[in-house]
Amino acid sequence: MIGSSGSIAFHGSRDETAISDCIRFATVVTDRPGALSALAAVIGEAGANIKHIQHDRGRLGIGVLETMVTVELETRGRAHVPEITTRLRAAGYRVISENG
Repeated sequence: MIGSSGSIAFHGSRDETAISDCIRFATVVTDRPGALSALAAVIGEAGANIKHIQHDRGRLGIGVLETMVTVELETRGRAHVPEITTRLRAAGYRVISENG
């Protein structure tokens, strides 16, 4: 995990009949057993639901023992996002916007 500031962006898919919003972000985790589980635990503790997750070990600029993870979450809405990012950063994750 890398501790640093970052940003998070809504990717714009909101079902008007639902009470949740989806957000997408990326972060870098160590490429070792349990790393995805630890990330998922922080997300769950923040009250968000993982809709989709993807990891990319071959991404340029990522260390040999690291992997880029892109996560799409269902949240309780835009007001919920700061709580999620605060918990992720407190746990040492750098939150990277998909759009920047």
